[in-house]
Amino acid sequence: MNGDAKVTIDLNNEYASNIYVNQLSTQTAKSKFEGKGLIDYILADDMLFDLDMKVNMFLADFENMIPKDMNVKMNGLADGTAKLRFMLSDMMDFKFDKIKLDANLNASQLAISYDSLSMFTNAAKIKLNIPNASKSSTQFMSVELRSQDLGVSQGKSTYANFNNIILHS
Repeated sequence: MNGDAKVTIDLNNEYASNIYVNQLSTQTAKSKFEGKGLIDYILADDMLFDLDMKVNMFLADFENMIPKDMNVKMNGLADGTAKLRFMLSDMMDFKFDKIKLDANLNASQLAISYDSLSMFTNAAKIKLNIPNASKSSTQFMSVELRSQDLGVSQGKSTYANFNNIILHS
């Protein structure tokens, strides 16, 4: 991990202490993250993170963040930008409904399976928003996926291929 930051400490007010991150870069396994932002309330019981990130992610690195009983497998690369705002306790407890994320990603060699349903594409553009900004939707996130060539299968007998597709959820 490398970075440049300014730390402000106020021992009289635990909510007035913070870290302004001018630049941060870190790498985990095959993924790399760069960014800047604010980490607030650093002396309090829970810290607030407000970050602007550039990401280059190997998706298989993140499978362990998904509950095992969901039977989700991911592979491929995704790079782009993300704005992320969360309390540390919510991230540590995987309370994704309390995390704000706006991401624009370019994916390559994308393969995702959920139970017997699979999708794959050589290239896709993905927009991800948590929470869902749509007032008319009850889904906690919105996803838009654009691909020139997307394959979908269920089990071993059902397969469909879509060209120039835009998927919304």
